Amino acid sequence: MNNTTLFRNEILLELDKFLKPLGYKLLERELSWVRKASAEQSFFIHLNFGLYEKSGEIFITPSVNLRSQLLSNLLIECGMIEAKPSSKHADFGKTLNLLATHSYRFRIGDNPKEVANFIYKDILDYGLPYLEKIKDYEYVRKLLTSDNPKSWPVGLRSLRARYLPLLLTILGREKEAVEVLLKMEDDIKGNDQIVPDFNNFKNWFLHRYINNIS
Repeated sequence: MNNTTLFRNEILLELDKFLKPLGYKLLERELSWVRKASAEQSFFIHLNFGLYEKSGEIFITPSVNLRSQLLSNLLIECGMIEAKPSSKHADFGKTLNLLATHSYRFRIGDNPKEVANFIYKDILDYGLPYLEKIKDYEYVRKLLTSDNPKSWPVGLRSLRARYLPLLLTILGREKEAVEVLLKMEDDIKGNDQIVPDFNNFKNWFLHRYINNIS
């Protein structure tokens, strides 16, 4: 095990000392923690590491994410995700770099306890409050309808085009969902990055919901 990997593992174990008492379980292979927020929602905290052995630098991108079982069921049905690994699929979230508006750049010689403490403080100050907000699907809907992509709790315009109509069906607003679906088709025209492509998604969506609209 090289020095950067050892340092990464030390950070995970130190941060786990803070998160475990809050009910988070460490998924060490995924570099993540998970906690049930409700019967159908889970919170995830994830660390993405950029390890540079030669320079002795480590760049960390912490993120906080929400998994919705209701949304995951629909994503499986339309073919966007597979059923087997879906329990670890996160739907909405943001990096702490954006929430706290600073980066997480460290060196091998840094104290892993101090690194973990620094990240944990931002999780408390920015990450956990954000997770509590996006538990509310109406709040997420408002974020997704924003004209400012930085407000979206998803990283791709293509994801927004699918998640917003699906979220509206979860909220019981199926007529509005169909209207938004067609607007989203124009919004991403020529710039779709998701499989299945939007036309296939649209056909599935309309087949599933059009008969429910009076």
